[in-house]
Amino acid sequence: MAVRVTAMMPAYNAEATIVEAVGSVLGQEFDDLELIVVDDGSTDGTVELVRAVGDSRVRVIENPSNVGRGAAHNQAIASARGRLIAVCDADDISLPHRFGLQVRFLDENPSAAVVSGQIDSFGEWGGPVRMHQYPTSRLDIEKRFRRGHMAIAHPAAMFRREVVVAAGGYSSECVRAQDLELFLRLAGTVGIRALDECLVHYRTSARFPAYRYWMQNANYRRYAVYSARMRRMMREPGAADQYLGKVRTRARMAMEPVNYARCRMLDLMPSQRTRELR
Repeated sequence: MAVRVTAMMPAYNAEATIVEAVGSVLGQEFDDLELIVVDDGSTDGTVELVRAVGDSRVRVIENPSNVGRGAAHNQAIASARGRLIAVCDADDISLPHRFGLQVRFLDENPSAAVVSGQIDSFGEWGGPVRMHQYPTSRLDIEKRFRRGHMAIAHPAAMFRREVVVAAGGYSSECVRAQDLELFLRLAGTVGIRALDECLVHYRTSARFPAYRYWMQNANYRRYAVYSARMRRMMREPGAADQYLGKVRTRARMAMEPVNYARCRMLDLMPSQRTRELR
């Protein structure tokens, strides 16, 4: 049976936090929803804990081995019954008003394909709580994406399923920064917005320091930015001259054919990923 919202929650060895995360989705004030938990090859009790919740709105997809977050997201999107997809992490808490605010915004703003909001972060040790302030104006969001920065909070995002399917879904090639890579592909072609309200409590782990995560993300962020820059060069008149004017050394010029070929390969992949998502 169709629902308005499908919440997708990839999980890997998340037994310490999964029950609280699932409960925050099922406790939404907006209740026309389903939750798809994609267990990505966990070796702990994650699946058993989710099944023990005993709610008919929860479906579980079990992967025998770890396929990565991008592929896990795409599995949930392909199985979704809702036309709106809410991103939910297995260690975060969605506040009760989250889905209702986002559904209403998308209903009232048909030109918007993605809407996020603000997030608070907290540690497993209990605090402190810190607000992450993301831009809310359309121009500021577009400007930040054009500079290759993450302009919205992915853990608090909700998007129209058909838009992401048409774009080819998440990249399964990017081990990190799949969210940035996807949004850079969407930016400039669809409306991406953010609310000023806090929608999610974002958990930072004492066992997995934030600085290490961001260091691992760095190469994939650069990869996503290069890909987006190449697409812009092919899409916008004058963008190529603007970019190539910044490339001065022979070494950098020698790498341009490689970057171009890599981007062209990415452009060919969405059609294949779209068929898989449908």
